[in-house]
Amino acid sequence: MIDVFLVIGLILFAGFLANLIFEKIKISQVLILISLGFLIGPVLGFASASNGSVIGQLSSFIGSLALIILLFDGGISINVFELANVLSKSTLFTVIVFLLSMFVTALITVSLMGWTLLEGLLLGASLGGTSFAIVLSLIKGLNISNDSKLLLTLESTLTDALCIVFAFGILQIIISKSTVGALSIFNLLASAFSVAIVAGVIGAILWTLALRKLDSKQFPYMLTLATVFVLYSLVNSIGGNGGISVFVFGIILANIDRLAKVFGTNEDYAINNKINRIQDEVTFFTRTFFFVFLGLILSPSGITSVILVAGLSLSLLFVIVRYGIGKLMVKKEDLSAITSMVPRGLAAAVLAGLPAASGVIIPGFVELSIIVIIITNIFATVGMYAISNKGNNTPETQDLPQEDTTAPTT
Repeated sequence: MIDVFLVIGLILFAGFLANLIFEKIKISQVLILISLGFLIGPVLGFASASNGSVIGQLSSFIGSLALIILLFDGGISINVFELANVLSKSTLFTVIVFLLSMFVTALITVSLMGWTLLEGLLLGASLGGTSFAIVLSLIKGLNISNDSKLLLTLESTLTDALCIVFAFGILQIIISKSTVGALSIFNLLASAFSVAIVAGVIGAILWTLALRKLDSKQFPYMLTLATVFVLYSLVNSIGGNGGISVFVFGIILANIDRLAKVFGTNEDYAINNKINRIQDEVTFFTRTFFFVFLGLILSPSGITSVILVAGLSLSLLFVIVRYGIGKLMVKKEDLSAITSMVPRGLAAAVLAGLPAASGVIIPGFVELSIIVIIITNIFATVGMYAISNKGNNTPETQDLPQEDTTAPTT
């Protein structure tokens, strides 16, 4: 057990230092944390994540726990009304890039890795979205239009939801070994998600009413987290999708006050501010731990030349897809920024362990996911430096209005 406590302590310090380094020199926390995990694990042997180790035995539980927290955090971070105000071009760009990235991933993995089409689509769904935290931090220092900043912010917000829904849906088809037509697949997904969605909505409404009965001294966050765990478990036990139910629960919980006002109710249903504040801390721990954990389980022997080629190919194709769609939809002066914003983050990391946690073994799935996460973050970091330096050396960028250099509020 000593190894576990040492690793947990190192993870927390690593996360804090990674954030400081990122704020100072804009090197992605993802690269720093995965590198540290790889250093203290496979390189120095300070901690082991092998199948026989404590960490290895807990990996499936850790993956499920992180997934639940990610889904809840993603849900309560979404303001459905703000998204509705910017749903045209930004959403079209987001959906097209996501779907093209997903199908490109499937083609590469089928041809290079020998996977089935569904396995390739599952990886594509897991890797199809950009990281909100990384993108938002990177664009703050860029001299690009507010419209393009809003597009990038909205994309990184929406794609977590797209990744989660598509990944769960495709995994459900794989588990059921469905080989039937589109109508049957649709019915399968509808059956799998309907219970989860209804449970998530009803659970959020009931819990909102319960929270109004609790005062600030009665641990609203811990009780909310307990409700999330219970909801996840119960929905899974009755044949629904626990992950989707948690995601819907978070969305309704965060927006129920706004929704109530639409229906003419003036009572305050807003969730306790403590929940959001503590959730930020929990998400920090989850994000930090998971990226270091990815470094710990990154086995050099598992990184074959085929996985490296596939990872580099996928990352390059993600850039090409963004360039092609961006050329048609965004301002020419912002195209470089739009193209380079490809970093994959926590959603991709957590979903990388989803197949194994569900009993579906896809050789190389985790390794390829990690390689793509690393390469896309390198691309984004290098791209940001190139754009920033270009902006600093171009006289006309010095005369940009002040409001064009600030991040949008979403």
